[in-house]
Amino acid sequence: MSTIRQKLVARELKNAIENNIPITGGRVAEKCGYGKDAILNPSRVLESRGVKKELAILGFSEFEADTTVGQILLKGKKDESKLRAADIIYKRVGSYAPEKSQSVNLNLEIKASKKSQGLIDEYEAKLRKTLELEKNEAKN
Repeated sequence: MSTIRQKLVARELKNAIENNIPITGGRVAEKCGYGKDAILNPSRVLESRGVKKELAILGFSEFEADTTVGQILLKGKKDESKLRAADIIYKRVGSYAPEKSQSVNLNLEIKASKKSQGLIDEYEAKLRKTLELEKNEAKN
């Protein structure tokens, strides 16, 4: 169940979107009677279940957005619009490769018995050999 203020926030957002009115989340929270904390951290309000529920009732939901993008892709008249819609769909369904990659090197110092150290050295050698083979295969 949504609170009265959450309903007001959803209506305020809908009005701003429909009328192309630039407004900040903090200003929306302030206009709807929220306190200083919510004004300074509006994401708590804007991302609340109640606001999302009210936005969905007003026609702003992922399903509605997906439907609109799909219609543009299928029925759009300009290639630019269709390409933009396709780009949005690819991002939405995760078809693009990750844009960033991150490498992490981890160095551990393990104090082990001679027997354990022998196993560690043996495994490390096998691992290095396997990685080197995979690296060579990837080059070919």
